[in-house]
Amino acid sequence: MNYLSHFYFFNKPNTPYYNCGLVFPDWLGAYKRKRLSRNLIIETANEQELAAGIEHHFLGDRIFHGSDYFKEHAHGIKLILEKTSMNKDLFRFSFISHVILEMMIDRLLLLKHPHLGTQFYDNLDACDDSQLLYFAQRNSTADDGFKTMVEKFKHYRFILGYVNTGNFVYSLNRIIGRVGINFNESQVVELTAVIPEIENYIDTNWNKLFILFDNHEK
Repeated sequence: MNYLSHFYFFNKPNTPYYNCGLVFPDWLGAYKRKRLSRNLIIETANEQELAAGIEHHFLGDRIFHGSDYFKEHAHGIKLILEKTSMNKDLFRFSFISHVILEMMIDRLLLLKHPHLGTQFYDNLDACDDSQLLYFAQRNSTADDGFKTMVEKFKHYRFILGYVNTGNFVYSLNRIIGRVGINFNESQVVELTAVIPEIENYIDTNWNKLFILFDNHEK
């Protein structure tokens, strides 16, 4: 799942460090592909909340990625991409479909719940970046640059831009660029043209997503 989906399905009111923990592993992954240590070092109440959020992050990923919903809809997006003129082997459609599915769920959450994005960032802003860095340094191989990345993530609020198709494709291009996949201008135009079809496909089966999380307490 992507950042906002973790928050939507597992957030708790008035627990910003827990809610920050819901996205913490993805922050580390975005920062030079760092990972958390298996046995977390926890020293404070805030870090205990972070750890609880991190646990639910991994729970959310296990539920989502192990589901028939994920397999079915990632494949459905792949079929839509295959109707374009883009080379499916060159652009690794299976991987891109996975990324688009997660981002598209965040996009639809924003469209259906206009205040969700602000709530998400308000929770992150309530957490002290120096404390987040200290936790990351003790529980992964992250360095001081991690704090800078978190500050930029909070400041630019790029996820809010997902509701704009151009920004959505721009963010997609940046994410897959980390693994060496890049769209040229004509490919961006072609991809942009199929985003509404992908959105409609995911929206049509929207309720199937929520069944995955009905029986899991926060």
